Amino acid sequence: MQQVIYISEAADVMDSETLLGILKKSRDYNERMSITGILLYRNNTFIQLLEGPKENIKKLYDKIKLDSRHKNCFVILEQDTKSRSFPNWSMGFEDLSDDRVYEQLGFIDFFNSKQTSSDSEVLELINNFKDYA
Repeated sequence: MQQVIYISEAADVMDSETLLGILKKSRDYNERMSITGILLYRNNTFIQLLEGPKENIKKLYDKIKLDSRHKNCFVILEQDTKSRSFPNWSMGFEDLSDDRVYEQLGFIDFFNSKQTSSDSEVLELINNFKDYA
């Protein structure tokens, strides 16, 4: 089993309808491919954790890199794991555009940071959502 966390920028501004379309297609595909994870979105930036069989994760990430809705796609973390962080989510989703998100305990504003954050900071951000999985 493998986990991959990547970051990408949306090529265009994403409205709610577009995001929901992406989410629906992702969930359908991920269920068929035994992939779970979470997608976070804010300020035209995506952070996504994908987990599942290594060959399926590679195939999906290669597909994502070629998707014209993304640009500047790069992997932050790639690791083997014995268990899933989001076993019940074919694709969890959180739109973090609401500024009230800053009030959340432990929130890291990775999306507005122009610096590269460490793997541990990105994992901390994603782990804030595990309680909801």
